[in-house]
Amino acid sequence: MGTWGTGILEDDTALDIHGDFIERFDDGESPDAARQAAIRRYYDQFLDEETNAAVWLGLAQAEWDVGALQPDTLQAIEQIVATGQDLARWDGPDQDQRQAVLQAFVETLRTPRETPRVPTPIVAKPAVAQPGTCFAVKLLDGQGWGAGVVLALTGNKYDTYHLLAGLRGVYPAPRPLSVYERRDWLTLTHHNFKGDLCLTAAGAEGFAKDRDTYGIMMVGQMALRADEPVPPLGIMGWEAIGVSSWGWIECQVRLQHRWDTEGH
Repeated sequence: MGTWGTGILEDDTALDIHGDFIERFDDGESPDAARQAAIRRYYDQFLDEETNAAVWLGLAQAEWDVGALQPDTLQAIEQIVATGQDLARWDGPDQDQRQAVLQAFVETLRTPRETPRVPTPIVAKPAVAQPGTCFAVKLLDGQGWGAGVVLALTGNKYDTYHLLAGLRGVYPAPRPLSVYERRDWLTLTHHNFKGDLCLTAAGAEGFAKDRDTYGIMMVGQMALRADEPVPPLGIMGWEAIGVSSWGWIECQVRLQHRWDTEGH
C-alpha cells in the first residue's frame, strides 16, 4: 500500500476502492450495488489491520460524493478517528497533519453534500482514422521518417485503439501512397520474436498532442485487402512506429558493424 500525502485519497488502497465505486456508479449501478460490489472486491482489505482504515476512508468518500453515505460507514470512520487506528503509520508533523485531515473529514461526512455527484457515463474517444489510413511518423532521432498503416480498430469504454502495422525502411521525407501499397511490413526478429509483424496500439485519447510531439502525418487512405495480416493487440502508442523504424535501421547498422569487424 503506497501513500504520497496525508489526504484521504492520497493512498493507493483508498483511491482504488473509491475509483471502483465511482466507476460502477457512473456505469449506472445504484449506490447500494456499487457499495456491495466494493465490499466484496476489497473484503480481504477490510479484514487486514494495515488496510482496514484505508478502505473505509475511500468508501466513505465515495458514498458521500454521491449523496449516499451509510450510517455504518460513518460509524466506522468515527471509530477510526477516535482510536487513532490510522495514525500508527505516520511520524512527526505528518502524523499531526493526518490527524487534522481525519478530524476534518469526519465533520465533512456529518453534513450531506449539497450537490451530490450524478452519474457521468464514460464515452470512448472516437477513432481519428479508419482502417487503411496511412501515416508517416518522425523518428525519435529526427533523422528520417517511419511509416505505418491502420489495419484495424479495437478499444474499450474509455478509448478507441488504432492497430498500426509498421513498414520497413527509413525515409528522408513522408512517402507517397505507392510505397504503402507495396505492403513491405516491418517484422521483428530480435529477442524471442520470429518474424512477427511490428504492431502498435495507438489510442484516440491524446492523439492531438502526440501528433504535434511526434510529427505524425496522415498521408492518405488505401484499400485494405482480405488477405491483410490479422493484427493482435499491439503495445505503446503513436510514436512506436517511429521507435520501431529507428530501431530497425539501428539494428541493421549494428549487425553490419559486427559482420565487418568479425571479418565476414
